[in-house]
Amino acid sequence: MGKKAVTYIVIFNNQAMYDDFYNKFGNENSIDYDPRWTFDPKTITGTLKF
Repeated sequence: MGKKAVTYIVIFNNQAMYDDFYNKFGNENSIDYDPRWTFDPKTITGTLKF
């Protein structure tokens, strides 16, 4: 049986929401940094893969 993966894509309502979320989970200097997240500031989306 192969390894399974899950991908969630979050589309933020506005830039401020994106920035706040990125600063918490995408900023490597944050205590809550999670490398499973990738972010695209052009589309203000975050993608979680695990």
